[in-house]
This record gives sequence, structure tokens and C-alpha cells, in this order.
Amino acid sequence: MSGATPNTAHAEEGLSFVEGPSRSTREVLRDAISTSSMAPQDERVYSAKGKLTPNAPLSPLVWFKSGGTAELLFEPKDVADLQAFLCDLDPKTPVMALGLGSNLIVRDGGVAGVVVRLGKAFAK
Repeated sequence: MSGATPNTAHAEEGLSFVEGPSRSTREVLRDAISTSSMAPQDERVYSAKGKLTPNAPLSPLVWFKSGGTAELLFEPKDVADLQAFLCDLDPKTPVMALGLGSNLIVRDGGVAGVVVRLGKAFAK
């Protein structure tokens, strides 16, 4: 796997990655995902089916179109995907839920931890 980017190395595992400008995806995930899981690191980190974006700009997702980035933005595919992701997450990692973004102001300094964007699968 040396030299491969997460996009190409793990595309077959179902998790989409969008590379961010600063810390590498692996560094951010290593810090956010609990090391207490019995699964090997690569299996734990890439087990989700949704889209995981490090250093994701949040301004396009909120009504005011302003604000900083999320250290990690997770867009789960469904409820089971969200449950699996949160179970593997280190309990010390901050988590913020993002709905439609209509009543939210994001600070320019961004949001530490994981922002979970609940999409259409959660509108039921």
C-alpha cells in the first residue's frame, strides 16, 4: 500500500475519500478512530460505507455560506453506517451533527473532531 492514496487503495471497500489540504487522511483517522477495537487498523478505519472528507469546508453546507472547515466530515450512507462509524470512534473525539445547516453559524476557525452530515437517508 506504500505510495497509494486512500482514494485508489480503498475504493473497493466502499468508502469515498476526498483528500484535504493539511493533515493526511490516515493521520486524521488514526487520531479519531479508537485504538481499542479488536479489528486491525486498516479494517477499522475504512469499514464505513459513507463519504469521509478530512478538512472539509463547511461554508457550502450552511445557509450563511460562511465559516471554516471540519477536521472530518462524515456523510453516512444509512443508519447502520452511522452506528458502525460512531462505535469505532474514540469517545474523546468531539462529534457534531449537521442537518440542513439553516440554523447554524460555523466559526472561521473550523470545527474540531467529526461533523456528521445527516442526508436524505435520515429524513424518514
